[in-house]
Amino acid sequence: MPSAGLPERPHLGQLRRQAKELKDAALSEDPVALERVRPYLSAGAPVTLATAQLAVAREHGFASWAKLKTEVDSRTARLAEQVSEFLRRSLIGSAAAVRLLRAEPGIAAYDIRTVAVLGEAETMRRLIAADPGAAVRVDHETGWPPLLYVCMSRWHRLALPEPEVAAEEASRRLWARAAGMVEVARLLLDAGADPNATVDTTLDTTVDSRMDSRIAGRPGEPARWSPLYAAAGRADNAAITALLLERGARPDDHTVYLAAFHADPRRPAPGIRPGLRGPAGHDCLRLLLRYHRLPAVSTALAAPISLDDAEGARLMLDAGADPNRPLPGELFGEAYRDEPAAPSVPLAIRLGCDATLVGLLLEHGGDTGAAGPDGLSPYRLAVREGRADIAELLLRHGARDEATVVDLFLTACSGADRDGATRLLREHPELRDIVTDRDRGVIVAAADRGDIDAVRLMLELGFPADTRTGPDAATALHAAARAGSADVVQILLAAGADVDARDSIGDASPLSWGVVGSGRRLGHNPHPDWAAAVRALLDAGADTRQAWAGDTFPSIDVARLLVERGINVPGKPVAAMRRSLGLDSEPG
Repeated sequence: MPSAGLPERPHLGQLRRQAKELKDAALSEDPVALERVRPYLSAGAPVTLATAQLAVAREHGFASWAKLKTEVDSRTARLAEQVSEFLRRSLIGSAAAVRLLRAEPGIAAYDIRTVAVLGEAETMRRLIAADPGAAVRVDHETGWPPLLYVCMSRWHRLALPEPEVAAEEASRRLWARAAGMVEVARLLLDAGADPNATVDTTLDTTVDSRMDSRIAGRPGEPARWSPLYAAAGRADNAAITALLLERGARPDDHTVYLAAFHADPRRPAPGIRPGLRGPAGHDCLRLLLRYHRLPAVSTALAAPISLDDAEGARLMLDAGADPNRPLPGELFGEAYRDEPAAPSVPLAIRLGCDATLVGLLLEHGGDTGAAGPDGLSPYRLAVREGRADIAELLLRHGARDEATVVDLFLTACSGADRDGATRLLREHPELRDIVTDRDRGVIVAAADRGDIDAVRLMLELGFPADTRTGPDAATALHAAARAGSADVVQILLAAGADVDARDSIGDASPLSWGVVGSGRRLGHNPHPDWAAAVRALLDAGADTRQAWAGDTFPSIDVARLLVERGINVPGKPVAAMRRSLGLDSEPG
């Protein structure tokens, strides 16, 4: 019999059966079987299983059954490793999952986990029909049931551009995949899957930079996850979220908190085309709040405040969120972890939220006199940071005008009012002595806004270029870099700011803040230019060891700039990075 190579996915059990069937056929004196084993038989020797196995091995091009088995075991292990990596990438929304599936299409039907993740509804229907218990049986490696895999999957949005496929067809395929995932979830629920079952989070899904890197804080991350937590809180799958709620899934406060982060107004909605989800990205949040009125103890309001998301705040306030409920500092990021809890109004002002959001808090009963962690009332805080619109809003809601001469001086500085600031200094010469380092921190807020005139005025009035503020002791250069305030970066450097200053939380430099800020679109500059800000830091000799620090990939412009300057991702091939960023074409 001519030699034939192994199939792409050889199965050792099938090969063993082939050998046993060959032995049995030869013993029955089947002429074809006898012809196959004859070259491996000694004269007069009986046909044994070892003889048949050797025949099968030789027919597949291997010198012995042991060598064939070694190759099959090796291929099986490689495929298992590919499947494990595919699952991990699928659950964090990595484009590498698409590439893995293209390279090994057999992954799609590998087992019930991959079928669930990909929304292969017809295959799932057959699996359940053949083995109804499979719908609720947990994976022995992770402890996850199939329902959690489809709820956590990102394949409802996961696709790579295919030059050979028209945009309309690519979109149709994506929608079909998303619909398949909903059908898979429905099949599993119909077969007995529990929408409120919780499981341990033993699978590594923490590299979800698209989501996790935007979350200000992750305190109390549940040790056990539910399908609803996965679909609404992590994967932002509104269709599956709706199905789970219809089937009795019960929302909790942390799921609501996380769902709000999917509506980050500073980033475009993902997907092949606009409209894949609601215009503002609040679909999951709206669904959760339709079934769940927020309890008095809810702290979920911290999420839209972190994002300056007025619509998200309105949805939560209408659903019962208390604007006077103290919000733990840890909900606003590592820098605020050790700060005491504070009401939402001063926190929103301190974090630079728009007057629209602050107004919603006040309209829903937010306390105009509630002091923040720094002891300043909302009115004094707004005045100091030059937020005249918010100061006026507070007065209309009953706040007292309690601004001190220091507050008025800082107002003039923040508003780039040179005449007002110099007049106050003439009238109150003691100001130079009573303005504290913390007071001078308004220069950091101005740098974050990209207000070059205000920063220039404060520098001229003697504010140190390396003034630090906030729980992370960030300098104005940190803030300017993070917000893409390129002009401010340049004047601070010209004023002697330390290009390699470190913050007190992550020991991070302004360059690191600029790179991460570009990827997460941080800061409050309405017209950011992160590439120009990072370029200015590099031109000033910034230490480049932190250029790729953190878990967030920078904006494409910043990534190209770094690679063009020879600053590559540690451990990544330079040539591959350049091609992926469009700096070099693929070799012909």
